[in-house]
Amino acid sequence: ESDIVLFPNPSTGFLFYETSANFNPDIIQVINNDAQIVFELQNPSTQNIDLSFLEKGVYFIRFYSNNKLTVKQFVILN
Repeated sequence: ESDIVLFPNPSTGFLFYETSANFNPDIIQVINNDAQIVFELQNPSTQNIDLSFLEKGVYFIRFYSNNKLTVKQFVILN
């Protein structure tokens, strides 16, 4: 069972996520195919992320909560 549900995927740049009750991310990072961090958000206050500035492609999103890391893959279709 996953702690994070990410949608829509593929996306045009606006992502939403839902977490399980015991998983609240402290840091969210978006990583491109070159392993570069292209977006980082600390202590997110909402469950939506505006990534419309990203070029189309495949990305990974990391959700850090306490000592736990969850990674998801998503596609931008701009």
